[in-house]
Amino acid sequence: MDSQDPLVAALSAAMPGSGNLARPAEDEDASSVVAETFRLARQFSTNNWPILALLDTHEPGKAEPL
Repeated sequence: MDSQDPLVAALSAAMPGSGNLARPAEDEDASSVVAETFRLARQFSTNNWPILALLDTHEPGKAEPL
């Protein structure tokens, strides 16, 4: 995968060892989910279909809304 590709950059957080919430080692199930997500993202991008992206953020010490 091309590290300059925006889709690769967006999915890099799902790669093993890439952060506190990432899985520590390769996992076949998770890897297949990431690969399918990448495939779909590439298909949408290639066809210029609209893509909805949601950003979930958390502030330390602030409770999540119920």
